[in-house]
Amino acid sequence: MLVSLAGLASGGVAWLVIDRWRLIHLSTAGVATKIFHQLRRHGKRLRAPIHNGDTAYELSEALVKCVTPTARETRWGRALVPAAGEVKFLTENYVQISYSPHKPRDAVKPELIRTWRQLRWRL
Repeated sequence: MLVSLAGLASGGVAWLVIDRWRLIHLSTAGVATKIFHQLRRHGKRLRAPIHNGDTAYELSEALVKCVTPTARETRWGRALVPAAGEVKFLTENYVQISYSPHKPRDAVKPELIRTWRQLRWRL
């Protein structure tokens, strides 16, 4: 039993390390897109009212509406309070990077990764 738990824990850590490595080696636009797709996946897992044709802002709003009541009503709520701002930050950057004619700033990439790592734990 103990060996199984240790194996499971080390597998989880390995997955997180590999996921971070993949994000670091993507372009800024690739990071924003990958994170946005993961946001969509987490939203569906949380049963947020997300539909295939939703815009990035509609997805963001659905996630915030899903997380905000939980932040107010549960004992883990304090940990969830920053989630709404993080979702909005990631969405704003995804939209700007995806639809702007200007090349994204490379300086935003580490902040996207850092924000996603924090939000992923909250979700």
